[in-house]
Amino acid sequence: MAKDRVRVAAIQIYMHGVPSEERWRKHIHWMNEAVRLGADLICTTEFFLGGETYWRKERIEFFRNFCKENGVYVAAHSYQRVKLDGDKRVTKSRIIFFAPGGEIIGTFDKVHLYPTDVHLARATQGTDFPVFDTKIGKIGFGVCEDLMIPEHIRCLRSRGAEIVIIPSRMPGNYLVCWKDVAVVRAIESCVYIVTIGEAGMHAVGTLAVSPRLDNPIVAEMGPHEGVMIADLDLAWLRSERNRRPVLDQLRKKEDVEELSVKTKVHDFVFRLEDWQPELYIPVYAAASIDKRVRMFSEKGIWVEREVVERLLDTYSRLMTVVAQIEEIADENLKVRLPSIAVIKSDFEFLKRLLEVLKGE
Repeated sequence: MAKDRVRVAAIQIYMHGVPSEERWRKHIHWMNEAVRLGADLICTTEFFLGGETYWRKERIEFFRNFCKENGVYVAAHSYQRVKLDGDKRVTKSRIIFFAPGGEIIGTFDKVHLYPTDVHLARATQGTDFPVFDTKIGKIGFGVCEDLMIPEHIRCLRSRGAEIVIIPSRMPGNYLVCWKDVAVVRAIESCVYIVTIGEAGMHAVGTLAVSPRLDNPIVAEMGPHEGVMIADLDLAWLRSERNRRPVLDQLRKKEDVEELSVKTKVHDFVFRLEDWQPELYIPVYAAASIDKRVRMFSEKGIWVEREVVERLLDTYSRLMTVVAQIEEIADENLKVRLPSIAVIKSDFEFLKRLLEVLKGE
């Protein structure tokens, strides 16, 4: 029987300009502090060792021993070279999930890759949405960009996830958007979401959110180093799910159209056709805005207009900041700020998607 209350610890340290060995020592220090504070699960951020990009055997062995000695779960992220059939090897953006006994429960590979994952690390896409049934609840994962995709969290929720862990080193200009999106994802799928960032004003930081409609922020860190502690009430979550059965409202488009004539329900809902999460793997992978919108329509993936409108409002505020940056930035600075192009692209995509949802 899983616990009714779970204490999750998220480690946040400065990453830029800090050598890998120093980061490693800091992680050990804060992991020990998390144990002292009674954590059930300890999480690191994305690429927690920075320049030491790939998982090394000695690091994996350390985590196994640490979990066994302290009786805790640990979820840590880095790239890993994976051998396929034959001699072929591929790179995965991978979370390794360690159990209190020291064994590896399983792994999660990032599904929705960022351009730098593909072009710099030559990473390949994950193809599954595993949910791990543990003594501290049912745990699912995402990495960075995965949080921005509604279907990713829905897929985990459809497989029973209660807590979703998202390590991310998303840049700080996403801060407002990131917090809004985390809250929306938690509410729309009725899950707890814990995101683990890095210290510094340039980063989105670390927070834990619940699906509560009022005061959804459970815990949040500022820009400083340390360990965030979040106490998650799984007994409340299970009760809330019985009261607010989100998955029961996920109907096929044809059923919704028929019902909408009779009962005026929303025309736009998320669709899990035949409960196959794999349908959503390629959704966000397309480069062009037109193709991304078209894929939403062709795959029968429907989103609530209010969600898109809220995101669009957030991006509108970001666009104001972008315009101010572009006014004062020289060409060299603009080249070093690729996230500006990403924000513009996402903004245009949301506008087009909203037009489609409105039938314009």
